[in-house]
Amino acid sequence: MSYRYAYMESYISLPVSSGIQGHPDRGRIRLREKCWHMDLTDTDDTQRAHIVCDDEAMPSVADFQVEQTALVYTQAPIALGTALVVAFLLAAGLWNVVDQGQLMLWLGLQVVQTMFRAVVVWLYRRSTDIARRHTRWAQVYFAGTLASGVIWGCIGLFIGPDMPVTHQVLVIMGLAGVLAGAISSYAVLMPVYIAFMVPAMLITAQSMLLHASQSQHVMGVLFIVFAGALMIIARNYSSSVAKTLALRTENMDLLERMSASNRVLEGEVRDRKQAENELKRDRLLFTRGPVTVFRWRAEDGWPIEYVSRTVAQFGYDADELIESRTSFSSLIYSTDLQHVEQAEFDSNDSGLVAMGIDYRLVTAAGDVRWMYDYTVPVRDEHGVVTHYAGYLLDITDRKQAEFELQREKDRAQTTLNSIGEVVITTDVNGQIEYMNPAAEQMTGWEAGMELPVDCRWRGYSACSMTAASWPSRRPWRRHYVPAEPSSQERILYCRNTTPAGTRYSTRSRRC
Repeated sequence: MSYRYAYMESYISLPVSSGIQGHPDRGRIRLREKCWHMDLTDTDDTQRAHIVCDDEAMPSVADFQVEQTALVYTQAPIALGTALVVAFLLAAGLWNVVDQGQLMLWLGLQVVQTMFRAVVVWLYRRSTDIARRHTRWAQVYFAGTLASGVIWGCIGLFIGPDMPVTHQVLVIMGLAGVLAGAISSYAVLMPVYIAFMVPAMLITAQSMLLHASQSQHVMGVLFIVFAGALMIIARNYSSSVAKTLALRTENMDLLERMSASNRVLEGEVRDRKQAENELKRDRLLFTRGPVTVFRWRAEDGWPIEYVSRTVAQFGYDADELIESRTSFSSLIYSTDLQHVEQAEFDSNDSGLVAMGIDYRLVTAAGDVRWMYDYTVPVRDEHGVVTHYAGYLLDITDRKQAEFELQREKDRAQTTLNSIGEVVITTDVNGQIEYMNPAAEQMTGWEAGMELPVDCRWRGYSACSMTAASWPSRRPWRRHYVPAEPSSQERILYCRNTTPAGTRYSTRSRRC
Protein backbone atom coordinates (compact mmCIF):
# COMPACT_ATOMS: atom_id res chain seq x y z
CA MET A 1 0.00 0.00 0.00
CA SER A 2 1.26 3.45 -0.89
CA TYR A 3 -0.17 6.84 -0.04
CA ARG A 4 0.40 10.45 -0.95
CA TYR A 5 -0.73 13.84 0.21
CA ALA A 6 -3.52 15.47 -1.81
CA TYR A 7 -5.76 18.52 -1.60
CA MET A 8 -9.32 19.00 -2.77
CA GLU A 9 -10.64 22.46 -3.65
CA SER A 10 -13.93 23.64 -2.21
CA TYR A 11 -15.76 26.91 -1.62
CA ILE A 12 -17.39 28.39 1.44
CA SER A 13 -19.94 31.17 1.39
CA LEU A 14 -19.25 34.27 3.44
CA PRO A 15 -21.45 37.20 4.25
CA VAL A 16 -21.63 39.81 1.50
CA SER A 17 -19.87 42.23 3.78
CA SER A 18 -16.89 39.89 3.90
CA GLY A 19 -16.67 39.50 0.11
CA ILE A 20 -13.90 40.85 -2.07
CA GLN A 21 -14.95 43.72 -4.27
CA GLY A 22 -14.70 43.05 -7.97
CA HIS A 23 -13.71 39.42 -7.47
CA PRO A 24 -15.63 36.82 -9.53
CA ASP A 25 -16.04 34.70 -6.41
CA ARG A 26 -17.28 37.62 -4.35
CA GLY A 27 -19.02 36.38 -1.23
CA ARG A 28 -17.16 33.08 -1.11
CA ILE A 29 -13.54 32.04 -0.66
CA ARG A 30 -11.81 29.06 -2.19
CA LEU A 31 -10.41 26.64 0.34
CA ARG A 32 -8.42 23.48 0.18
CA GLU A 33 -9.21 20.35 2.07
CA LYS A 34 -6.33 18.17 3.23
CA CYS A 35 -6.73 14.58 2.10
CA TRP A 36 -4.73 11.36 1.98
CA HIS A 37 -4.81 9.72 -1.44
CA MET A 38 -3.98 6.06 -0.92
CA ASP A 39 -3.20 3.58 -3.68
CA LEU A 40 -4.30 0.18 -2.47
CA THR A 41 -3.47 -3.20 -3.99
CA ASP A 42 -5.96 -6.00 -3.44
CA THR A 43 -5.03 -9.64 -3.07
CA ASP A 44 -5.68 -10.14 -6.79
CA ASP A 45 -3.22 -7.33 -7.65
CA THR A 46 -6.08 -4.99 -8.57
CA GLN A 47 -5.20 -1.34 -8.12
CA ARG A 48 -7.80 0.85 -6.47
CA ALA A 49 -7.67 4.36 -5.02
CA HIS A 50 -9.11 5.54 -1.75
CA ILE A 51 -9.27 9.15 -0.55
CA VAL A 52 -9.52 10.05 3.11
CA CYS A 53 -10.00 13.71 3.97
CA ASP A 54 -9.26 15.46 7.21
CA ASP A 55 -12.26 17.61 8.06
CA GLU A 56 -10.37 19.44 10.78
CA ALA A 57 -7.87 20.68 8.22
CA MET A 58 -10.60 22.36 6.14
CA PRO A 59 -11.18 26.03 6.99
CA SER A 60 -14.79 27.12 7.42
CA VAL A 61 -16.82 30.30 7.84
CA ALA A 62 -16.38 29.97 11.59
CA ASP A 63 -12.60 29.88 11.16
CA PHE A 64 -12.64 33.17 9.26
CA GLN A 65 -14.94 34.77 11.81
CA VAL A 66 -12.61 33.63 14.57
CA GLU A 67 -9.68 35.24 12.76
CA GLN A 68 -11.64 38.46 12.24
CA THR A 69 -12.72 38.52 15.88
CA ALA A 70 -9.12 38.03 16.95
CA LEU A 71 -8.02 41.02 14.87
CA VAL A 72 -10.75 43.19 16.38
CA TYR A 73 -9.76 42.27 19.92
CA THR A 74 -6.10 42.81 19.08
CA GLN A 75 -6.72 46.44 18.08
CA ALA A 76 -9.34 47.09 20.77
CA PRO A 77 -7.03 48.51 23.49
CA ILE A 78 -5.68 51.24 21.22
CA ALA A 79 -9.15 52.05 19.86
CA LEU A 80 -10.70 52.28 23.32
CA GLY A 81 -7.91 54.39 24.73
CA THR A 82 -7.89 56.81 21.78
CA ALA A 83 -11.67 57.22 21.83
CA LEU A 84 -11.65 57.96 25.58
CA VAL A 85 -8.94 60.59 25.14
CA VAL A 86 -10.95 62.27 22.34
CA ALA A 87 -14.05 62.22 24.59
CA PHE A 88 -12.21 64.03 27.37
CA LEU A 89 -10.84 66.61 24.91
CA LEU A 90 -14.30 67.29 23.51
CA ALA A 91 -15.71 67.62 27.02
CA ALA A 92 -12.99 70.10 27.88
CA GLY A 93 -13.67 72.10 24.72
CA LEU A 94 -17.43 72.23 25.34
CA TRP A 95 -17.25 72.76 29.10
CA ASN A 96 -18.19 76.43 29.06
CA VAL A 97 -20.62 76.19 26.13
CA VAL A 98 -23.13 73.43 26.95
CA ASP A 99 -24.88 72.28 30.09
CA GLN A 100 -22.14 70.89 32.33
CA GLY A 101 -24.42 68.34 34.01
CA GLN A 102 -25.45 66.81 30.71
CA LEU A 103 -21.84 66.92 29.53
CA MET A 104 -20.70 65.09 32.68
CA LEU A 105 -23.44 62.50 32.17
CA TRP A 106 -22.26 61.92 28.59
CA LEU A 107 -18.63 61.68 29.69
CA GLY A 108 -19.55 59.27 32.50
CA LEU A 109 -21.36 56.99 30.04
CA GLN A 110 -18.24 57.02 27.87
CA VAL A 111 -16.08 55.96 30.81
CA VAL A 112 -18.49 53.18 31.83
CA GLN A 113 -18.81 51.66 28.35
CA THR A 114 -15.04 51.94 27.83
CA MET A 115 -14.32 50.14 31.13
CA PHE A 116 -16.89 47.43 30.30
CA ARG A 117 -15.37 46.80 26.91
CA ALA A 118 -11.85 46.85 28.40
CA VAL A 119 -12.89 44.10 30.84
CA VAL A 120 -14.26 42.06 27.92
CA VAL A 121 -10.95 42.46 26.07
CA TRP A 122 -9.05 41.36 29.19
CA LEU A 123 -11.24 38.25 29.57
CA TYR A 124 -10.77 37.42 25.90
CA ARG A 125 -7.01 37.55 26.17
CA ARG A 126 -7.05 35.30 29.25
CA SER A 127 -9.24 32.68 27.58
CA THR A 128 -7.94 29.61 25.81
CA ASP A 129 -7.77 29.18 22.05
CA ILE A 130 -10.72 26.81 22.14
CA ALA A 131 -12.81 29.26 24.17
CA ARG A 132 -11.97 32.09 21.75
CA ARG A 133 -13.66 30.18 18.95
CA HIS A 134 -17.06 30.72 20.55
CA THR A 135 -19.33 33.21 18.80
CA ARG A 136 -20.22 34.98 22.06
CA TRP A 137 -17.02 37.04 21.86
CA ALA A 138 -18.11 38.64 18.59
CA GLN A 139 -21.64 39.15 19.92
CA VAL A 140 -20.44 40.85 23.11
CA TYR A 141 -18.09 43.09 21.15
CA PHE A 142 -20.91 43.96 18.75
CA ALA A 143 -23.18 44.95 21.64
CA GLY A 144 -20.47 47.08 23.25
CA THR A 145 -19.70 48.83 19.95
CA LEU A 146 -23.39 49.54 19.35
CA ALA A 147 -23.66 51.15 22.80
CA SER A 148 -20.55 53.16 22.09
CA GLY A 149 -22.00 54.39 18.78
CA VAL A 150 -25.19 55.52 20.49
CA ILE A 151 -23.23 57.40 23.17
CA TRP A 152 -21.00 59.06 20.59
CA GLY A 153 -24.07 60.06 18.58
CA CYS A 154 -25.56 61.76 21.63
CA ILE A 155 -22.84 64.39 21.50
CA GLY A 156 -24.63 65.75 18.43
CA LEU A 157 -27.57 66.62 20.65
CA PHE A 158 -25.48 69.44 22.11
CA ILE A 159 -25.43 71.19 18.73
CA GLY A 160 -28.02 73.96 18.72
CA PRO A 161 -28.69 77.43 17.32
CA ASP A 162 -27.04 79.05 20.31
CA MET A 163 -23.77 77.05 19.99
CA PRO A 164 -20.98 79.01 18.36
CA VAL A 165 -19.99 77.79 14.91
CA THR A 166 -16.46 77.05 16.08
CA HIS A 167 -17.77 74.66 18.72
CA GLN A 168 -20.16 73.06 16.22
CA VAL A 169 -17.20 72.45 13.93
CA LEU A 170 -15.30 71.05 16.93
CA VAL A 171 -18.06 68.51 17.60
CA ILE A 172 -18.36 67.53 13.92
CA MET A 173 -14.58 67.23 13.50
CA GLY A 174 -14.20 65.18 16.68
CA LEU A 175 -16.99 62.82 15.76
CA ALA A 176 -15.79 62.53 12.14
CA GLY A 177 -12.30 61.70 13.40
CA VAL A 178 -13.65 59.00 15.68
CA LEU A 179 -15.69 57.48 12.84
CA ALA A 180 -12.73 57.57 10.46
CA GLY A 181 -10.35 56.08 13.01
CA ALA A 182 -12.84 53.33 13.82
CA ILE A 183 -12.40 51.91 10.31
CA SER A 184 -9.05 50.33 11.17
CA SER A 185 -10.40 48.97 14.45
CA TYR A 186 -13.95 47.86 13.64
CA ALA A 187 -14.17 47.39 9.85
CA VAL A 188 -12.47 44.00 10.10
CA LEU A 189 -15.93 42.85 11.12
CA MET A 190 -18.15 45.01 8.96
CA PRO A 191 -21.28 44.52 11.09
CA VAL A 192 -19.37 45.89 14.09
CA TYR A 193 -18.39 49.05 12.23
CA ILE A 194 -21.95 49.54 10.96
CA ALA A 195 -23.24 49.14 14.52
CA PHE A 196 -20.89 51.94 15.61
CA MET A 197 -21.24 54.37 12.71
CA VAL A 198 -24.99 54.30 11.98
CA PRO A 199 -26.26 55.49 15.37
CA ALA A 200 -23.42 57.98 15.75
CA MET A 201 -24.12 59.42 12.29
CA LEU A 202 -27.93 59.37 12.39
CA ILE A 203 -28.30 61.02 15.80
CA THR A 204 -25.88 63.80 14.97
CA ALA A 205 -27.26 64.39 11.44
CA GLN A 206 -30.84 64.45 12.75
CA SER A 207 -29.91 67.01 15.39
CA MET A 208 -28.43 69.32 12.76
CA LEU A 209 -31.21 68.86 10.19
CA LEU A 210 -33.99 69.66 12.68
CA HIS A 211 -32.69 73.20 13.24
CA ALA A 212 -33.85 76.07 11.05
CA SER A 213 -30.40 77.34 10.29
CA GLN A 214 -29.40 76.73 6.69
CA SER A 215 -25.75 76.36 7.62
CA GLN A 216 -26.62 73.54 10.02
CA HIS A 217 -28.69 71.86 7.31
CA VAL A 218 -25.69 71.98 4.99
CA MET A 219 -23.41 70.65 7.72
CA GLY A 220 -25.86 67.80 8.35
CA VAL A 221 -25.94 66.85 4.67
CA LEU A 222 -22.17 67.06 4.43
CA PHE A 223 -21.88 64.87 7.50
CA ILE A 224 -24.17 62.26 5.92
CA VAL A 225 -22.11 62.31 2.69
CA PHE A 226 -18.94 61.97 4.71
CA ALA A 227 -20.40 59.03 6.61
CA GLY A 228 -21.39 57.37 3.32
CA ALA A 229 -17.82 57.77 2.04
CA LEU A 230 -16.54 56.26 5.24
CA MET A 231 -18.91 53.33 4.75
CA ILE A 232 -17.49 52.63 1.28
CA ILE A 233 -13.93 52.93 2.57
CA ALA A 234 -14.74 50.61 5.46
CA ARG A 235 -16.24 48.02 3.12
CA ASN A 236 -13.19 48.10 0.87
CA TYR A 237 -11.00 47.74 3.93
CA SER A 238 -13.08 44.79 5.12
CA SER A 239 -12.73 43.13 1.70
CA SER A 240 -8.97 43.65 1.79
CA VAL A 241 -8.78 42.08 5.23
CA ALA A 242 -10.90 39.12 4.06
CA LYS A 243 -8.59 38.65 1.09
CA THR A 244 -5.57 38.88 3.34
CA LEU A 245 -7.00 36.24 5.65
CA ALA A 246 -7.73 34.00 2.68
CA LEU A 247 -4.19 34.43 1.40
CA ARG A 248 -2.80 33.75 4.86
CA THR A 249 -4.88 30.58 5.05
CA GLU A 250 -3.53 29.47 1.67
CA ASN A 251 -0.01 30.40 2.74
CA MET A 252 -0.38 28.42 5.93
CA ASP A 253 -1.72 25.54 3.86
CA LEU A 254 1.23 25.89 1.50
CA LEU A 255 3.60 26.08 4.45
CA GLU A 256 2.06 22.93 5.91
CA ARG A 257 2.45 21.12 2.61
CA MET A 258 6.02 22.32 2.29
CA SER A 259 6.72 21.18 5.84
CA ALA A 260 5.21 17.78 5.08
CA SER A 261 7.27 17.58 1.88
CA ASN A 262 10.38 18.59 3.80
CA ARG A 263 9.72 15.90 6.36
CA VAL A 264 9.29 13.34 3.59
CA LEU A 265 12.45 14.56 1.88
CA GLU A 266 14.35 14.52 5.15
CA GLY A 267 13.20 10.95 5.69
CA GLU A 268 14.28 9.99 2.18
CA VAL A 269 17.62 11.73 2.61
CA ARG A 270 18.09 10.01 5.95
CA ASP A 271 17.20 6.62 4.49
CA ARG A 272 19.42 7.20 1.47
CA LYS A 273 22.30 8.30 3.68
CA GLN A 274 21.82 5.23 5.83
CA ALA A 275 21.75 3.05 2.72
CA GLU A 276 24.90 4.75 1.43
CA ASN A 277 26.64 4.19 4.75
CA GLU A 278 25.61 0.54 4.75
CA LEU A 279 26.74 0.20 1.14
CA LYS A 280 30.03 1.90 2.00
CA ARG A 281 30.49 -0.40 4.97
CA ASP A 282 29.74 -3.46 2.86
CA ARG A 283 32.06 -2.20 0.17
CA LEU A 284 34.86 -1.72 2.68
CA LEU A 285 34.18 -5.23 3.94
CA PHE A 286 34.76 -6.58 0.45
CA THR A 287 37.53 -4.25 -0.67
CA ARG A 288 39.56 -4.59 2.53
CA GLY A 289 38.55 -8.06 3.63
CA PRO A 290 39.54 -11.52 2.40
CA VAL A 291 36.78 -11.66 -0.24
CA THR A 292 37.53 -10.97 -3.90
CA VAL A 293 34.58 -9.74 -5.97
CA PHE A 294 34.54 -10.56 -9.67
CA ARG A 295 32.51 -10.21 -12.86
CA TRP A 296 33.22 -12.39 -15.88
CA ARG A 297 31.80 -12.41 -19.35
CA ALA A 298 29.81 -15.52 -20.29
CA GLU A 299 32.25 -16.48 -23.05
CA ASP A 300 34.90 -19.10 -23.58
CA GLY A 301 37.50 -18.88 -20.86
CA TRP A 302 35.40 -16.37 -18.87
CA PRO A 303 37.24 -13.10 -19.66
CA ILE A 304 37.58 -10.92 -16.56
CA GLU A 305 35.53 -7.73 -16.83
CA TYR A 306 35.87 -6.62 -13.21
CA VAL A 307 37.76 -7.83 -10.17
CA SER A 308 38.26 -6.09 -6.83
CA ARG A 309 41.66 -4.97 -5.70
CA THR A 310 41.72 -7.65 -3.02
CA VAL A 311 42.93 -9.99 -5.79
CA ALA A 312 46.34 -8.60 -4.86
CA GLN A 313 46.46 -11.19 -2.05
CA PHE A 314 47.09 -13.74 -4.83
CA GLY A 315 49.79 -11.60 -6.42
CA TYR A 316 47.69 -10.24 -9.30
CA ASP A 317 47.05 -6.61 -10.24
CA ALA A 318 43.35 -5.85 -10.72
CA ASP A 319 43.84 -3.18 -13.39
CA GLU A 320 46.14 -5.41 -15.39
CA LEU A 321 43.69 -8.33 -15.32
CA ILE A 322 40.82 -6.07 -16.45
CA GLU A 323 42.73 -4.24 -19.20
CA SER A 324 44.20 -7.41 -20.68
CA ARG A 325 40.83 -9.19 -20.34
CA THR A 326 42.63 -12.16 -18.83
CA SER A 327 40.79 -15.45 -19.07
CA PHE A 328 39.83 -16.58 -15.61
CA SER A 329 40.07 -20.23 -16.64
CA SER A 330 43.82 -19.70 -17.06
CA LEU A 331 44.07 -19.03 -13.31
CA ILE A 332 42.33 -22.26 -12.27
CA TYR A 333 44.43 -25.27 -11.38
CA SER A 334 44.50 -27.51 -14.46
CA THR A 335 43.26 -30.60 -12.61
CA ASP A 336 40.19 -28.76 -11.30
CA LEU A 337 39.25 -26.94 -14.53
CA GLN A 338 37.02 -29.73 -15.82
CA HIS A 339 35.30 -29.96 -12.44
CA VAL A 340 34.54 -26.22 -12.58
CA GLU A 341 33.29 -26.36 -16.17
CA GLN A 342 30.88 -29.19 -15.35
CA ALA A 343 29.45 -27.49 -12.26
CA GLU A 344 25.79 -26.57 -12.49
CA PHE A 345 23.69 -23.79 -11.00
CA ASP A 346 21.06 -24.67 -8.40
CA SER A 347 18.08 -22.75 -7.01
CA ASN A 348 18.03 -22.10 -3.28
CA ASP A 349 14.96 -21.80 -1.04
CA SER A 350 14.43 -18.15 -1.98
CA GLY A 351 14.49 -18.91 -5.70
CA LEU A 352 17.92 -17.41 -6.33
CA VAL A 353 19.93 -19.30 -8.92
CA ALA A 354 23.53 -19.61 -7.74
CA MET A 355 26.46 -21.98 -7.56
CA GLY A 356 28.93 -22.66 -4.77
CA ILE A 357 32.00 -24.74 -5.55
CA ASP A 358 35.48 -25.44 -4.13
CA TYR A 359 38.50 -25.59 -6.41
CA ARG A 360 42.15 -24.63 -6.53
CA LEU A 361 43.58 -21.40 -7.95
CA VAL A 362 47.14 -20.76 -9.06
CA THR A 363 48.63 -17.53 -7.69
CA ALA A 364 51.01 -15.25 -9.58
CA ALA A 365 53.91 -16.82 -7.66
CA GLY A 366 52.87 -20.31 -8.76
CA ASP A 367 51.43 -21.40 -5.41
CA VAL A 368 48.16 -23.30 -5.25
CA ARG A 369 45.37 -21.97 -3.05
CA TRP A 370 41.96 -23.44 -2.34
CA MET A 371 39.00 -21.17 -3.24
CA TYR A 372 35.32 -21.13 -2.41
CA ASP A 373 33.54 -19.68 -5.45
CA TYR A 374 29.99 -18.30 -5.14
CA THR A 375 28.63 -17.29 -8.55
CA VAL A 376 25.27 -16.04 -9.83
CA PRO A 377 24.35 -15.61 -13.51
CA VAL A 378 23.58 -12.10 -14.84
CA ARG A 379 20.95 -11.94 -17.57
CA ASP A 380 19.93 -9.21 -20.01
CA GLU A 381 16.40 -8.03 -20.76
CA HIS A 382 15.86 -11.08 -22.96
CA GLY A 383 16.86 -13.53 -20.25
CA VAL A 384 20.17 -14.44 -21.89
CA VAL A 385 23.13 -14.98 -19.55
CA THR A 386 25.76 -12.37 -20.41
CA HIS A 387 27.95 -12.35 -17.30
CA TYR A 388 28.79 -14.23 -14.15
CA ALA A 389 29.17 -12.29 -10.89
CA GLY A 390 30.20 -13.44 -7.45
CA TYR A 391 33.06 -13.61 -5.04
CA LEU A 392 36.07 -15.78 -4.15
CA LEU A 393 37.09 -16.71 -0.63
CA ASP A 394 40.43 -18.27 0.24
CA ILE A 395 39.74 -21.50 2.21
CA THR A 396 43.23 -22.99 2.06
CA ASP A 397 43.59 -23.07 5.85
CA ARG A 398 40.25 -24.84 6.25
CA LYS A 399 41.15 -27.41 3.60
CA GLN A 400 44.48 -28.10 5.26
CA ALA A 401 42.74 -28.56 8.61
CA GLU A 402 40.28 -31.00 6.99
CA PHE A 403 43.14 -32.95 5.41
CA GLU A 404 44.97 -33.14 8.75
CA LEU A 405 41.83 -34.27 10.53
CA GLN A 406 41.15 -36.97 7.96
CA ARG A 407 44.77 -38.11 8.18
CA GLU A 408 44.54 -38.45 11.95
CA LYS A 409 41.24 -40.28 11.62
CA ASP A 410 42.74 -42.76 9.15
CA ARG A 411 45.76 -43.26 11.40
CA ALA A 412 43.54 -43.93 14.43
CA GLN A 413 41.37 -46.32 12.44
CA THR A 414 44.42 -48.26 11.31
CA THR A 415 45.66 -48.47 14.89
CA LEU A 416 42.29 -49.70 16.24
CA ASN A 417 42.03 -52.31 13.55
CA SER A 418 45.51 -53.65 14.19
CA ILE A 419 45.65 -53.87 18.01
CA GLY A 420 44.57 -57.02 19.87
CA GLU A 421 42.68 -55.23 22.62
CA VAL A 422 38.92 -55.04 22.57
CA VAL A 423 37.64 -51.54 21.76
CA ILE A 424 33.94 -50.74 21.95
CA THR A 425 32.39 -47.23 21.85
CA THR A 426 28.82 -46.35 22.74
CA ASP A 427 26.73 -43.18 22.80
CA VAL A 428 25.13 -41.65 25.89
CA ASN A 429 22.20 -44.05 25.59
CA GLY A 430 24.44 -47.10 25.57
CA GLN A 431 24.01 -47.74 21.86
CA ILE A 432 27.15 -49.32 20.44
CA GLU A 433 28.67 -47.13 17.76
CA TYR A 434 31.95 -48.86 17.06
CA MET A 435 33.63 -52.25 17.61
CA ASN A 436 37.09 -53.04 16.43
CA PRO A 437 37.88 -56.46 14.89
CA ALA A 438 39.18 -57.80 18.24
CA ALA A 439 35.84 -56.93 19.88
CA GLU A 440 33.89 -58.57 17.06
CA GLN A 441 35.99 -61.72 17.38
CA MET A 442 35.56 -61.86 21.15
CA THR A 443 31.83 -61.17 21.34
CA GLY A 444 30.69 -62.67 18.08
CA TRP A 445 28.71 -59.53 17.34
CA GLU A 446 29.38 -57.51 14.23
CA ALA A 447 29.74 -53.78 14.22
CA GLY A 448 26.74 -53.33 11.96
CA MET A 449 24.35 -55.15 14.30
CA GLU A 450 21.88 -53.17 16.38
CA LEU A 451 22.82 -53.78 20.01
CA PRO A 452 20.68 -51.77 22.45
CA VAL A 453 22.41 -51.61 25.83
CA ASP A 454 20.97 -50.73 29.24
CA CYS A 455 23.76 -49.40 31.51
CA ARG A 456 22.39 -48.96 35.01
CA TRP A 457 23.26 -50.64 38.24
CA ARG A 458 23.53 -48.62 41.42
CA GLY A 459 25.52 -45.87 39.72
CA TYR A 460 28.11 -48.37 38.40
CA SER A 461 28.87 -48.93 34.76
CA ALA A 462 27.58 -52.50 34.60
CA CYS A 463 25.95 -53.07 31.22
CA SER A 464 23.50 -55.68 30.04
CA MET A 465 21.50 -56.19 26.87
CA THR A 466 17.80 -55.52 26.94
CA ALA A 467 15.41 -58.42 26.64
CA ALA A 468 14.35 -57.29 23.16
CA SER A 469 17.87 -57.87 21.82
CA TRP A 470 17.87 -61.58 22.71
CA PRO A 471 16.73 -64.12 20.08
CA SER A 472 13.21 -65.53 20.40
CA ARG A 473 14.60 -68.90 21.44
CA ARG A 474 17.17 -68.28 24.09
CA PRO A 475 18.34 -70.72 26.78
CA TRP A 476 17.69 -68.23 29.62
CA ARG A 477 15.76 -65.01 30.23
CA ARG A 478 17.36 -63.44 33.28
CA HIS A 479 20.10 -60.89 32.92
CA TYR A 480 23.40 -61.72 34.47
CA VAL A 481 24.75 -59.21 36.93
CA PRO A 482 27.80 -59.95 39.10
CA ALA A 483 27.42 -59.84 42.83
CA GLU A 484 29.92 -57.06 43.43
CA PRO A 485 30.97 -55.41 40.16
CA SER A 486 33.63 -52.70 40.34
CA SER A 487 33.37 -49.31 38.67
CA GLN A 488 35.74 -50.50 35.94
CA GLU A 489 34.03 -53.85 35.28
CA ARG A 490 31.86 -54.52 32.26
CA ILE A 491 29.53 -57.44 31.54
CA LEU A 492 29.66 -58.55 27.89
CA TYR A 493 27.09 -60.76 26.30
CA CYS A 494 28.87 -62.87 23.70
CA ARG A 495 27.36 -64.56 20.67
CA ASN A 496 28.96 -67.82 19.51
CA THR A 497 27.79 -69.42 16.29
CA THR A 498 28.62 -73.15 15.85
CA PRO A 499 27.30 -75.96 13.61
CA ALA A 500 25.13 -76.98 16.50
CA GLY A 501 23.57 -73.51 16.69
CA THR A 502 24.08 -70.07 18.20
CA ARG A 503 24.86 -69.82 21.90
CA TYR A 504 25.02 -66.73 24.14
CA SER A 505 27.28 -66.37 27.12
CA THR A 506 28.58 -63.66 29.42
CA ARG A 507 32.08 -62.50 30.12
CA SER A 508 33.30 -60.11 32.69
CA ARG A 509 35.99 -57.71 31.49
CA ARG A 510 37.80 -54.82 33.05
CA CYS A 511 38.37 -51.65 31.04
